[in-house]
Amino acid sequence: MRHIEPSRLFGAAEGRVEFNENEREHLKNCEECSRVVENACATGKRGTSGRGSGNEYGMLQRFSRGNKVYVIGPIAENYLRAIGTVRAVTFDGNVYRYVVEFEDSRTDTFFGFELRRASSGEYERHSRMRPEV
Repeated sequence: MRHIEPSRLFGAAEGRVEFNENEREHLKNCEECSRVVENACATGKRGTSGRGSGNEYGMLQRFSRGNKVYVIGPIAENYLRAIGTVRAVTFDGNVYRYVVEFEDSRTDTFFGFELRRASSGEYERHSRMRPEV
């Protein structure tokens, strides 16, 4: 297989692209493509690369424990304006999953594409919108 397109390598480093099976296999065996992803990650876009540190063969860990997140996509209607905290991150060899605890004590597990990191401004606005109990 020829090298992975640079736009896909940088997209993966930014968390916008997930590699297909052929690309993951290529990344395991290609020092040059691995170095591009590692360097892109090292610039501060996504932490570091390497086994156990956020890049498992082309599958980038999008969130870490303690990150504030909210749900996006079709299932978001079940979590309206709910900001949660990532409590655990699992990787089964194919995909990362994120256990999120919400402020109302609900806990659920999500794929990375179902979540978006909440900026501090979003978190503060949300906190002000919550009714006091």
